[in-house]
Amino acid sequence: MSLKNQIWIEKYRPDTFNGFIGQEEIVSKIKYFCQNPEKLPHLIFYSKQPGTGKTSLAKIIIKTLGCDYLILNASDERGIDTIREKIKRFVSTMSSKPNIPKIVFLDEFDSVTKIAMDSMRNLMETYASNARFILSLNNIEKVISPIIDRCIVFDFKLPPKEQILPKLTFILETEKVNYQPEAIWKVIDIYYPCIRGMINELQKLSIEGKISLDIIKEREFVEKEIWELVMKRQFNIARKSWIEKGLDLRLLLTSFFNFILKDDKLDKDVKKKLIILVAETDWKMALGLDSDIQFSAFVVRMLEVLK
Repeated sequence: MSLKNQIWIEKYRPDTFNGFIGQEEIVSKIKYFCQNPEKLPHLIFYSKQPGTGKTSLAKIIIKTLGCDYLILNASDERGIDTIREKIKRFVSTMSSKPNIPKIVFLDEFDSVTKIAMDSMRNLMETYASNARFILSLNNIEKVISPIIDRCIVFDFKLPPKEQILPKLTFILETEKVNYQPEAIWKVIDIYYPCIRGMINELQKLSIEGKISLDIIKEREFVEKEIWELVMKRQFNIARKSWIEKGLDLRLLLTSFFNFILKDDKLDKDVKKKLIILVAETDWKMALGLDSDIQFSAFVVRMLEVLK
């Protein structure tokens, strides 16, 4: 096994259209725009689920065009100063590539403040002949209408599981990791449709030297154990367990969601309240807020609902 201290999601991120999984209709249209860059519009890449390829496809566009580009994570640089300084300075100068526009890629654009969006709308109009914007996001309802109206919106659908499996097995075989095929299918089922989550989990599991179904089932047992501790109101013990085990708390939240749905002892109205709590917590985690704090707060609020 050779990890080589590299993060797999970056090492195996597709850099050509041929390596991209799913979204065939979207890819076909994007290929046309790359062949005719003067016709490239502003783009919004949208999906409710993370890890469906929005960022990868944006970077493939940039590489295919060979254009001048600016990439920003909007959840980190979400304010008006970023728009006025970094973005305006970049788009206001001419492209170094004749007939190929500059690209501004803003990842997690739904985190940008409204006042910053208002300012960016003006930049999209003023410098449309020189630059194009690609915006990726999970919550399109948070984007102001004037920006949506200036873009072509591509809704990323869930990739077929059958198309994901060859990618994962290729990674494991390249890294010379022993694995059980049924274990890979289990990882796909757990993380679907988040391909990024699957790859991260496989890299973590590969440290054991072999990826087996028993290892995955052991983790599921731990998650069930933590659920039972929480239901017994042993919060401190439960938190100690998820910290010591190094669990992915967003994935643990998903497991709690499934436990809530399957628990016949819970009243329907209680389930509704808990599901809303899950949704709110998942949204906050997706924004990059501290997972331990958010999950701990979720558990505390959950116990209040269960009183």
